[in-house]
Amino acid sequence: FYFDGEKAFQDGYDFVPFILLTNGDYICFDYRNTASPSIVQWDRQKSAPYHPVVTPVADNFSEFMTILQQATK
Repeated sequence: FYFDGEKAFQDGYDFVPFILLTNGDYICFDYRNTASPSIVQWDRQKSAPYHPVVTPVADNFSEFMTILQQATK
């Protein structure tokens, strides 16, 4: 999978992946509702073209980092 972030913003993509999980899903920035993105998990098996299935992970990147830090303690 190759993702061109610059092209994604030009094309108006709503989800920008930044972590590939071992099961093939992605952790993504979700730009659907705000200029300050939330963090979601994109489910590759349940999603179809133009019909993504996502699960909320965090309200913003700072909260996501806090979740990661707590998970490593």
